Amino acid sequence: MTTERQAAMDLEATSTGGPFRLSNPSVPCPDPSACAGTWTARDSSSVTIRPIRSGDEPEMVRFHASLSDRSVYLRYFHHLPLDARVTHERLTQVCFVDYDLATVLVAESATGDIVGVGRLAREPGSPDAEFALLVSDAWHEHGLGTELLRRLISLARVEGIRRVFGDILSENDAMQKICRQLGFALHYSIGDGVVKASIILQ
Repeated sequence: MTTERQAAMDLEATSTGGPFRLSNPSVPCPDPSACAGTWTARDSSSVTIRPIRSGDEPEMVRFHASLSDRSVYLRYFHHLPLDARVTHERLTQVCFVDYDLATVLVAESATGDIVGVGRLAREPGSPDAEFALLVSDAWHEHGLGTELLRRLISLARVEGIRRVFGDILSENDAMQKICRQLGFALHYSIGDGVVKASIILQ
């Protein structure tokens, strides 16, 4: 996989294509707070899912510190050190979201820690959007990734996005399972070890 493609799949990457609107400009960008609320995991623990806020930078630093090397590798397709993931410049781009270009939801635990992040980034000049998920290791296998992606898909439907897609490492069985559960089609690209997931919404 090329460096450019890896950057495009980066959870915190920002669009460089300028302001993007859907092909139907009469469809407004939905208010992401419409998908906010409390969610209860399989073990009865609960989180609050909400849009990311400009003041979330300290919590995002702690979130990244909670991730194992394995989780980082599966998300970014390469090893990205903590100090590179939590620079002020990078996290400023994450926490200050232009909702004409992207939607970012976070899951906040009862202790105020961010334990999951889901992003939907609109493709410039296209009615499609790319998803990305990252969940703290302590919250793996609780259903949180599934719930974050389900809410992103709901927002995409309201906005009139035609297709949601993403690349997954072929060894990332958990992410592939989430996508299958939510109705994504998976296509295996043997040459680069990537599974291409997509779901048609419109």
